[in-house]
Amino acid sequence: MNPRVRKLRFCIVALVAGLMGCQIGPGRLKAAAFHYSDAVRIATSEQLLANLVRLRYRDGAMFLSVTNISTQFEFNTALDVNGNVVTQGGADSVGIGGGISYSEKPTISFSILGGETFQKRILRPLGVASVSLLAESGWRGDRVLRLTAEGINGLKNAPTASGPTPRSAPRYKEFLEATALLHKLRNERLLDFGYETRRKTLSAPLPAAAIDGDHTVSAVKAGVEFES
Repeated sequence: MNPRVRKLRFCIVALVAGLMGCQIGPGRLKAAAFHYSDAVRIATSEQLLANLVRLRYRDGAMFLSVTNISTQFEFNTALDVNGNVVTQGGADSVGIGGGISYSEKPTISFSILGGETFQKRILRPLGVASVSLLAESGWRGDRVLRLTAEGINGLKNAPTASGPTPRSAPRYKEFLEATALLHKLRNERLLDFGYETRRKTLSAPLPAAAIDGDHTVSAVKAGVEFES
């Protein structure tokens, strides 16, 4: 076989193998995951800031939650080779054409966090379990109390400031002094935050047949529950 023919075939085979072996999936997955997660983080932060401004001016808050992100990656290649090999005299001619196309089709789903249920969640007081969890997860104890508690043993943490602007300055300096002392005691390992659930029996045993759905609903509204 003519050496030029072998060389031409080798170049064509190498080019085809290179195009067939080009895979962008794994690398693109890493880059896309980072960009999408960063975009969700930035959008959430900007949304929170906008809602804080709305609440400052007595406007309703509205949140959009990203529930699902799906995307499709398409990578297509095309190769066109044509030529003319002259075995005796003359010059060989060869033409190679190719194309590469890439596309990404993302689909992002949102859900609206609003309505009566959401408003109740926003206005519902924080439980002791949530406050303790924040304090135990590394947050400063005084900062947690300043943000979550309206009072400690009669010391008020400016409770009137959470509503319309009060006419007189709210009292909170004694509360700040108390939280600062608690923080100092905690740093010296003389104090730790914790909570426990205490159960109190309110009635004598009742027959199960005497309890219906209305009784269960009434118990939930009263903050109690039936147990076996």
